[in-house]
Amino acid sequence: SLSLSLSLSLSPPLTTPSQPRGNRKRCVSPCRHPGLAGRVFTTLVEIIKKSVVQRRFQSFRDILDSYIDAHFAHTTVHSPLVVSLHALVEQAEDVAKLKEINSAMKALEYIFKFIVKSFCLWKQSCSGDDAPFKGQLTALFTSFNKMMELSDSRIIGTQSITLQHFAHVFNGMDNIFKTNELGGIVQGFIQSISHLSNAKLNEHKLNFLNNLVKSPLYSKRQGRLHLNTPLTTIISFHLESSM
Repeated sequence: SLSLSLSLSLSPPLTTPSQPRGNRKRCVSPCRHPGLAGRVFTTLVEIIKKSVVQRRFQSFRDILDSYIDAHFAHTTVHSPLVVSLHALVEQAEDVAKLKEINSAMKALEYIFKFIVKSFCLWKQSCSGDDAPFKGQLTALFTSFNKMMELSDSRIIGTQSITLQHFAHVFNGMDNIFKTNELGGIVQGFIQSISHLSNAKLNEHKLNFLNNLVKSPLYSKRQGRLHLNTPLTTIISFHLESSM
């Protein structure tokens, strides 16, 4: 099962919903079996892809959402998931890895739901420093930017899939980053896709921007301060190009 896979190789389960702040335990090692983390990540991606992404199984989304919200109880899977995803995205220039990367991009929404939920449970139960994890997550977003900046025509499909699913990534990120920090991260991604000129990529890029301005981040003044300039630059360019 999904819960068994995560608990065996990535993290110890959380036995109590939360503890008083003064009685919080020190955090344990985030991965009991590091050698299995990559394989568990691949399995998780396949479960998400086959159970949620495929249209004939769309009804399973409610079941998985319910599991994450009410039953998922592992406090340290967020770091191994980020590390595994980062290692994969870093290989975007390897054509042999693109199929695996494409699968992960299709599963991004739920990969990040697990990451956010695990981090929130960890914060409730532990007194550790979250700076190292935020550094891992920032490095992951940088790797996404680098992937989107690639001009190799063989990666257009991967970039297209990423744009279709990337807006979901930022849901819940305000549990991890301050608004100005998250605004800077999103600004970096927008700048990384500003050069894309393929017609299909431009369509997905504009859809991504449309979803972004509907997000909670854009509703906050600090978020708009980071996003307005790159957003208007891209939109102005496309308006001029279409005239």
